[in-house]
Amino acid sequence: MADIGDDACGPLAEFAALRAEIDTRISLQQAILVLQLTTAGAIFSFALSNPSRTRFLLILPLTTYALCARHSLHHFGIVRLGTYIRESLSRRVPGELQWEDWLIAHPRVPLRFVAWANPLYLTFPGAAALALAWSAPRTFASRDDLSVPLRVGFSGIWLVGLAATALCLYLVWTITAAHRYRIPPAPTE
Repeated sequence: MADIGDDACGPLAEFAALRAEIDTRISLQQAILVLQLTTAGAIFSFALSNPSRTRFLLILPLTTYALCARHSLHHFGIVRLGTYIRESLSRRVPGELQWEDWLIAHPRVPLRFVAWANPLYLTFPGAAALALAWSAPRTFASRDDLSVPLRVGFSGIWLVGLAATALCLYLVWTITAAHRYRIPPAPTE
């Protein structure tokens, strides 16, 4: 093995630390995904066990937005770390670090339709939209004996949930945008 020299030891140690941070962020994304699935399942199970609890579904778009925002925060953090490794750190190592360049040159998703069929759409905005659709009749058209302030309050929460769901859709759209528009490189000979 060739001697890498003292000048490369610092950047290589930094690379190892950044890769560890990327791994941590990926683990946190997986934990957030599991928490979202568990939360959605628990809220749906509780709310649908009795028709009088349907309005509990109004909680789901808000919790979904919070978890989706954290998931996307880690995604964009990973992208920024990869960009830093590729554009700055790699040049300080003799022979350069090729991992990030290799990842770009060899995309993991070979089919274009897979990018828009990403399960994040179902997990985050899909669950929130289903909760809003299921709770809408009980929120707006129910004949319950709700006072006007309560009806206005539930309607306001529903509208805030709709905005949170739209934000989730936007966040997932931006996460998957890189895969939608990535054009595989031309084969080298």
